[in-house]
Amino acid sequence: MMGLSMFVTDYGVLWLARGQAQNAADAGALAAAVSLAFDNSTDYSTTGPAYNAGTRAATTNTVFGAAPTTVEVFVDPATYGTWVPQPVPDICNTIGGCAQVNVYRTGMPTWFANVFGISSQQIRATATAQARGANAVRCLKPFGILDKWQDERLNTGVASDRMWHTGEDGDTPISTYDHYYSPTGSTLADLNTPPPLDTYTRPVLGNPGSPGTSFQALPMPGGDIGRQLALTTGMQNDRPPNGANGSTSNPFIAGWFVPVSPIGGGNTVDYKAAITGCVSQTVSLGQSLDILNVPGNRTQKTAQAIGCGPPDMSGCDSGMYAQDANSLYNQDPGAHWVDSCTCVMGSAHALSPRVVPAAIVDPDQYISAQNNGSSTITLINMVGMFIDGFRVSDGTVVVHLMRLPAEFTANGGAVPAANSFLEYISLVR
Repeated sequence: MMGLSMFVTDYGVLWLARGQAQNAADAGALAAAVSLAFDNSTDYSTTGPAYNAGTRAATTNTVFGAAPTTVEVFVDPATYGTWVPQPVPDICNTIGGCAQVNVYRTGMPTWFANVFGISSQQIRATATAQARGANAVRCLKPFGILDKWQDERLNTGVASDRMWHTGEDGDTPISTYDHYYSPTGSTLADLNTPPPLDTYTRPVLGNPGSPGTSFQALPMPGGDIGRQLALTTGMQNDRPPNGANGSTSNPFIAGWFVPVSPIGGGNTVDYKAAITGCVSQTVSLGQSLDILNVPGNRTQKTAQAIGCGPPDMSGCDSGMYAQDANSLYNQDPGAHWVDSCTCVMGSAHALSPRVVPAAIVDPDQYISAQNNGSSTITLINMVGMFIDGFRVSDGTVVVHLMRLPAEFTANGGAVPAANSFLEYISLVR
């Protein structure tokens, strides 16, 4: 009877603690992976954000009434072969982005086992989480933004400095996609050279693959994380001008976007409702999107749904651009972008409703599709954006590019890691 009591009571303590230790390890691994995805993907030091996040999350979870005795955090992929325990999950070696946390709790009491000379017991739990590129989102906002291109010339027909400029924060002059002109209004042709034509290259998967000329999910200045961009609402009749050497009336500037929606929504999706709310459909990379029909004043509708307010901008409370009561700005007015951390602060939500996914489209495909009367466009990539607000002075939507938590679907497409703004966090052990 004494032995049975030892088994039931002391073994029960062991398994209660085992579950709590596993919870602590899971929390630590997930926190470290989240930090790798959104804080710093290359700082693997014991003072880095991923290590600290994993340690902090694991130690705040108690195991049988006390903090874990020891917490081990592994985040450096160069040391996968020495992580404990082995082996590291295969997906860590093939894709990377893993964090592993071990939680130890020693000195837990025994009661009946004391009779047999066992005065304490201990437990260990381990968990491995991964941050990897995602490929699908719900609630895609209706912005099909032209991807970045290699800028070679100005719209005045002279060579540029070969840098792609947003026109924001002194990054001038704003780039225009100077590749085509429309000789008759219904045909396309390449502009005269020299100077060379602006060119666009899609990101390409493979080994090593290529990011193309596309937006890159790396911190500025090498990438586009934290980049301020002004989105210009594209009009139904926007097309290349008819000057063979280029024209200052070229509408296709950095930040130009066409309204889009998931397939089937071209004539049914309410543009403003899609901005302020959610088109409840999962959309993945490589899918086709409908070019959305938006009757009336597109810029006005965009302004009303986006909204604005201090400290960043104003002018959205009256006039033709007066924001709706449920504008994105009004849904979270305290949220604001902070350059020093390339992050959003002041939000009343775990994830601000002003942090949204947007589509990236191929400028060559869009211009050709419009010329051929196509009503669809391919989803090349997606970016996360914090929407600062509508800027009344020039009728644009000011945003900052950022990473975004998202979903992963086996049937979806993919982009190289350098281009992936979407992050999927999961436990892999």
